[in-house]
Amino acid sequence: MKNGKDFSGFSLQELFRLEAEQQVTALTSSLLKLEANPSDISILEALMRAAHSLKGAARVVRRQPVVDIAHLMEDSFVGALQGRLMLDSSAVDILLQAADVILELARVDESGVAWVEQHSLKMQALLSGLSSLRENNPATLGEYSTDSTKADVLRSDDGNHLKRDSMRVGIAAETALKVALKPNGIRQLDRLMALSSELLVEGRWVSSHLRSMHRLKRVNMDLTASINKLRLSVQTLGLPEMIRMQAADVHSKANQVGTLLAEKVTELDIYDRRTARLADRLHREVVASRMRPFRDCLVQLPRLTRDVARVLGKSAALNTSGHQTLLDRDIVVKLDIPLKHLINNALDHGIEAPSERENSGKSPVGRIAVSAFQRKGAVFIAVEDDGRGIDLQQLRKKIVAKGLATNDLAQNITDAELMDFLFLPGFSTRDVVTEISGRGVGLDVVRDMVQALQGTVRAESQWGKGMRILLQFPLTLSIVPTLLVEIAGEPFGIALARIERVIREEQESFDRIEGPICWRYGDQTIALFPAHALLELPHNEEDRQKTISAVVLTDGEDVYGLVVDRLLGERDLVVQALPAHLGRVKDISSGAIMEDGTPVLMIDVDDILLACKKALISGFPQLNQRPLTTLGKRILVVDDSLTVREVQRKILEAEGYQVATAVDGVDAWNTLRAEAFDLMISDVDMPRMNGIELVRMLKRDDSLRKLPVMIVSYKDRDEDRFRGMDAGADYYLGKGNFQDDALRNAVFNLIGNSSS
Repeated sequence: MKNGKDFSGFSLQELFRLEAEQQVTALTSSLLKLEANPSDISILEALMRAAHSLKGAARVVRRQPVVDIAHLMEDSFVGALQGRLMLDSSAVDILLQAADVILELARVDESGVAWVEQHSLKMQALLSGLSSLRENNPATLGEYSTDSTKADVLRSDDGNHLKRDSMRVGIAAETALKVALKPNGIRQLDRLMALSSELLVEGRWVSSHLRSMHRLKRVNMDLTASINKLRLSVQTLGLPEMIRMQAADVHSKANQVGTLLAEKVTELDIYDRRTARLADRLHREVVASRMRPFRDCLVQLPRLTRDVARVLGKSAALNTSGHQTLLDRDIVVKLDIPLKHLINNALDHGIEAPSERENSGKSPVGRIAVSAFQRKGAVFIAVEDDGRGIDLQQLRKKIVAKGLATNDLAQNITDAELMDFLFLPGFSTRDVVTEISGRGVGLDVVRDMVQALQGTVRAESQWGKGMRILLQFPLTLSIVPTLLVEIAGEPFGIALARIERVIREEQESFDRIEGPICWRYGDQTIALFPAHALLELPHNEEDRQKTISAVVLTDGEDVYGLVVDRLLGERDLVVQALPAHLGRVKDISSGAIMEDGTPVLMIDVDDILLACKKALISGFPQLNQRPLTTLGKRILVVDDSLTVREVQRKILEAEGYQVATAVDGVDAWNTLRAEAFDLMISDVDMPRMNGIELVRMLKRDDSLRKLPVMIVSYKDRDEDRFRGMDAGADYYLGKGNFQDDALRNAVFNLIGNSSS
């Protein structure tokens, strides 16, 4: 046992790997500090100790290549301490490369000899460079350090390398997980998490039972008082002694029952409080063991910033914050590659050269900030720089030049939609290929990895001032703080994280504007919609109360109110997925069980907000009505871009087709199961459910699998087309062509003209 962690299940080689990872992390951090303070004795001493420890550990496990490298590094640090040499930036380059090689050697299963033979040229160059450093020979050193640093930076920007390494974890996160968990420990921890969550909620059954016991106690007190009155009446009526004795005996036994009941209620109350505290403590401990601090994602970023900036001839400082912000373990494990890519992108595309920055009145040292914070049930990670930013007009021209959109479309789309083009595969703002940029490896790598973690990514920019990339991830906790509401006589749950506020006002406090009632809050007017109508539940108009209760919901942009029958209070619920055979249920995200065994359906806030938007646009009186008959063939257009949806709708309606729209895959799936269509046209990249997932679900459904499907996407590579057709699409059209005859011809080939 060491520092409270059990290493008994680890082999000698695994222990060496863990120690090497920790020591290399310490070496890297100290070397970056040394570059700014080359004469700091405390830093040099720390470096010498780390190299010495590595050398000793490598000897124990017979990793001679590590021994050789660590010995030369230690000699260099000793020489610097003695004043015989100065470790400048070129020296730090080679020492960092040496630390990288040690880490690679520690992660191979064998002694390292085979790895050295496979990388003999790299190993010879490294040992030669370290020997030159020890002998204070800067001529050889400078050549090696520059070339090796550049080679590693170019490798780190290679798209195939990023995708191969997307499942690798950062050093600190990997070390922490291996130390904390033995084999199969992660799966056991997940099961323990589920059980502790259930225990936390099931424990509340005692509280419900205790309330019943308190009611029983009050009833018994009333009963005892009535029996006492009866006893007194018997005594005053002059009845036989036997009857008076029986009445007194009944009263005595009633008192005994009351005393015993009071004692048991007290004991149960104490038990309830104790078990609730224990269950809460257990759950918090399990949650804490699953969550990891954001600092585990930051270990390699300072090194990356330094290396890339040197290769590009730039100067940049990395600032990080929110180190203690907790993230789900799975997010920490897989966030390493996206963060590295965003840092690389900021340095290459954003931060200007020192001379250019000075000419524009900026500090010659660029600033990159990486921060994490939690807000309203989600984790946000921001990567910002104070570089040149994005010229939106130039971006519009680039989009047109690449054939991704016509000039009219490019000029009309919003700035937010415009920034989404940066995340397309192969899209680059560079006109020429350089050592770092222009090779078609762009932010699509980041978007794909973030979406795989059920997250979202968006970009913001101001020309000349900088760029901000914001990643958002869910908090994947089993326990969800929930507001319970009653709708059409049934309980429903709404996640507290999605609620802006709760309203409970007299009807006179509300206005009515063309259908929905509205509530004014400051300068804001919030439209309120009846929950029973949105959920298509029966409702008795005679039950309307004088006081209106509503829950105000938001998606970060739009705000709407949901009118409910009653507010039932807050609960912490164990939320579970609905049975798979039910498929995707409209307006419902999951289910839960209350402490008294009552099932509760959790409202899908995104679905409800979307229904509110549609009701506001189409007119409130038509909220719960569906078209029974239509003239002409019907097409469903699915795209998260309002501009693209409207352009496609107008083109198709001009040909006589009836067109409905959906804003993402979930909205489309709900619409397809409620209405009949002759064709679906879908984008690929959309929130909640992308186009590929939507097509696959459609083709698995017996009632929908014969519906023709066309994919219209900016992703126009061969592999993108293959993914779409493999999922079941009947036609794949590049979005840059959808505004010409290609769209009309494709629709005609799939379903004929509008009336045939």
